[in-house]
Amino acid sequence: MSNFIHRWLNPHCSECITEKHDNSICHSCEVLQMELERLRQENNRLLEYILQKPEPEQRINTEELKMVMPKSLPWKARKQMLENEDREKAKLIKQQSIQELEQQLGVNNEPIG
Repeated sequence: MSNFIHRWLNPHCSECITEKHDNSICHSCEVLQMELERLRQENNRLLEYILQKPEPEQRINTEELKMVMPKSLPWKARKQMLENEDREKAKLIKQQSIQELEQQLGVNNEPIG
């Protein structure tokens, strides 16, 4: 009751004006203001990120990288790899045996001409 009388007798009191202003702001407006502020901060961060100088890319030495083989290969692929390895081994053995025979026979591999 005393509050009513105070407002009636002093309608332009500073306390009454701030109280009236505080009551006039609704909850949804406060939420919207907070959301607007959050969006402004996010936009500022994005703008700073876009405007900053890019760092130079670090190059990776691809010569040192090895081919990664799967742990389980299908039989066809494994068979083909083994056959290729055997062919290479056979070529090396053939070349070595030819060189050994040439050395035993005393034949030189010098081109004629």
